[in-house]
Amino acid sequence: MGITTHSGITIGQNNGYAILDCESCGFIHVHPKPTIEQMQDIYPKEYYSSHYPGWIEKTLSEQEYWRIAFSRRFEVFEKQLPENRRRVLDVGCFLGLFLQAGKSRGWSVVGIEPSEQGVAHGRKNGLDVRHGFFEDFSEHELGKFDVINLSLTLEHVLDPISLIDKAHGLLSAGGLLCIEVPNDFSALQQGVKKVLDKDDYWLSAPHHLNYFNFQSLALVLGKSNFEIAHQTATFPMEFFLLFGENYLGNDALGRECHRRRMTFETNLKNAGLGEFMDKFYEFLASQDAGRE
Repeated sequence: MGITTHSGITIGQNNGYAILDCESCGFIHVHPKPTIEQMQDIYPKEYYSSHYPGWIEKTLSEQEYWRIAFSRRFEVFEKQLPENRRRVLDVGCFLGLFLQAGKSRGWSVVGIEPSEQGVAHGRKNGLDVRHGFFEDFSEHELGKFDVINLSLTLEHVLDPISLIDKAHGLLSAGGLLCIEVPNDFSALQQGVKKVLDKDDYWLSAPHHLNYFNFQSLALVLGKSNFEIAHQTATFPMEFFLLFGENYLGNDALGRECHRRRMTFETNLKNAGLGEFMDKFYEFLASQDAGRE
């Protein structure tokens, strides 16, 4: 790991792991972290079958929503880059839906995915998906990219700082690193805890090893010589909990709340209010709010 000595305040426990607000790293993470061997057991075979059964089928049933969501992300990239800069790497590409959205817009796309199921699905759809972890591949094997996408990835990896540094080295000059992580230990989550008398319900060790917010992520990126070009958020699912719709431990209600969130965003887009939606989520980000 890039940092071998961790120090700070233990702020909780989850599934036998201490949750450390680490001064050395600048963000919250489990301590000690699992071994590489344990990580290899979790992700290539069992993750989507045991930890998230039905997740693949659920995601495929939502393809139209994700096509809209990912197209919005590519629109941001295209505003930041000249027209001849269109090569993207998606780290942890899952089923390849993000790559498909980019390919449909004329991007050259490459994915990396540790899950055997995810790799098989992406390749079946004609995508260039490499099987393994990002750390397994060299610049010689991958080449340079104009955009590297890390969507819901950093919370899972043993050493996010080294991963970000590696991404920096794989970007062409002026390239973009897009990171999406859960926004944890947020004011909205703390509000839910107080109102519903809940513990830290967002903790999920050992699958979620690292916990970021806007400030800690910006701090880590600054140390790796990145500048913030754009900041946004996703729908704050805590709104539903504060509405009185307690989906915690109620999977059926959770799915219904997620469906309503997707309907809300799809209807805004179809009503020609995509720009309004973008500004709304950028405002939430400015207030440190949003689920991711």
